[in-house]
Amino acid sequence: RLYWVNAGDARIRGMDVTGGEVATHATGLAPVGLAIDATHVYWTEMAAGAVMRAPLAGGAPEMLADEQLDPFAILVVDGRIYWTSYNGGLDGPIMSRPVAGRAPGVGPGVRPLGGPGLRHTSQCIYVLSQVGAVLSTPRR
Repeated sequence: RLYWVNAGDARIRGMDVTGGEVATHATGLAPVGLAIDATHVYWTEMAAGAVMRAPLAGGAPEMLADEQLDPFAILVVDGRIYWTSYNGGLDGPIMSRPVAGRAPGVGPGVRPLGGPGLRHTSQCIYVLSQVGAVLSTPRR
């Protein structure tokens, strides 16, 4: 499937890559970042300061983290969610938490510039900063 954020009507949409009907998986205030795992769609709500998820099969959205400073890019891998903090273009941490847990955590010693994207390897989470630097933190 292919998933995207439709900013015009604040919907997270998806469809089969071979075509077919477009489905709405979730609606939000202003979804920014988007990530998918086998069961859920995850997104950041920059204006609301929240990290959210909803089941791909349909269902109510669930807030995973609130009171975040401009959550932006998001990644879900191996049962953890990682997201960046845009913070108006200033330094912001890479945050992480278990998919099923409650308390967010901060990547040790990393203060990226709210990069536009997150990537991962088996060892690290990488973020591309606004000034083009690649920063990393160990996966945990």
